[in-house]
Amino acid sequence: MIRDPANTACPQLALGSAQLGLAYGIAGAGTPASLEVSHGLLELAWENGIRRVDTAPGYGLAEQRIGQFIADRDLAGQLEVCTKLPALRAGDTAVTQWVDEHVAASMQALQVESLDCLLLHSALDLDIHQNALMDALLSQQACGAIGRIGISIYSPEDLGLLKRFPALSAVQLPANVFDHRFLPMLNDSNILGGIEVQVRSVFLQGMVTLKPEALPQHLADARPALEEWWMLCGEHSVDPSGLALGYALRLPADFLVLGVDNPMQLAKNLESMKGLLGSDLATTVETLFAGLPASVIDPRMW
Repeated sequence: MIRDPANTACPQLALGSAQLGLAYGIAGAGTPASLEVSHGLLELAWENGIRRVDTAPGYGLAEQRIGQFIADRDLAGQLEVCTKLPALRAGDTAVTQWVDEHVAASMQALQVESLDCLLLHSALDLDIHQNALMDALLSQQACGAIGRIGISIYSPEDLGLLKRFPALSAVQLPANVFDHRFLPMLNDSNILGGIEVQVRSVFLQGMVTLKPEALPQHLADARPALEEWWMLCGEHSVDPSGLALGYALRLPADFLVLGVDNPMQLAKNLESMKGLLGSDLATTVETLFAGLPASVIDPRMW
């Protein structure tokens, strides 16, 4: 189920940018990163070979800050950008206008002439608007404004959209030491063959880096798993963030979207990547944390 990194290259890192414009996650700083910190983070990522950034209009000032960095460093066409189409408003039928306006707005904010990948932030939009939405996206792709068209999803059932809409060529999904729902599909070429797979939520919005006593009361359901997680890390003398990242690096994906709060945190994560996780420990993780409830692994329910 988990690939052997000795035989297959690790996923490429993509820098997640939610923290550049939002107070994101349960273990974050509680405020968006400053402009100085944002550019320091982007600079460190670039210096360490990270060539893609994941963003969205819904991440506050993230697109604008990335765009300023791209312009300042003259990196248009070199730093890949994957952004997202905001969910359509309820009852909105002006689908083409919505797509055209948001694609143009993202390109302007990012200061690029095309978007390497555009994901639907709400896969439900395809269920509602179907061919009207795909036709609008394909029109933008045909004129060179979009590279890959994809979907950001939360549950394995949403993978059915890839078959219903063959023009989709990218999917972003959550997977981490607590959330194994997508593991059976990741190696299934009948489902994901030819699809660019982006894995997010490596640290489950920071949950797996929190000590059990620091867990917010509304996440009390997660405490038993978190206590067991910290015991496992202690037994193997590994840092929780390092073990979580090591596990994610074994997943059969094209990109691993790594969200961090500041350059120091990114540097720590890059350092922890130097040691690869053994298959025995990966199997232990999957056994210990199999079948955790949605109240623990799905941030939409927090």
